[in-house]
Amino acid sequence: MGGQQFGTGALHVSTARMNDVLAFDAERGIVTAEAGIRWPALIDYLLEQQTAPRWSIMQKQTGADQLSIGGSISTNIHGRGLTLRPLVQDIEAFRLVTAAGEELTLSHAARAI
Repeated sequence: MGGQQFGTGALHVSTARMNDVLAFDAERGIVTAEAGIRWPALIDYLLEQQTAPRWSIMQKQTGADQLSIGGSISTNIHGRGLTLRPLVQDIEAFRLVTAAGEELTLSHAARAI
């Protein structure tokens, strides 16, 4: 959505095949998913896996559905709810792999250290 496909000398990484839900804690409403999963697939998964109470998402980016969770996190998306925080505020933690192959776990708790 931001014209990245036109970057000169840029490296583009497709996470399209990294599209699975790895874990779901139905009691706490915590989902562990791969970066390439798209919003409709995540919502469908939540609907299929649950009975009452049902978990869903508070908000997602506006204007498009077929965007990945990883892409949404990387751009710190927000939805139409003007009183709601950006998506990153509702993320417990995520793992980032650097260009050197180092895996980092980033979280709000780690930021407080």
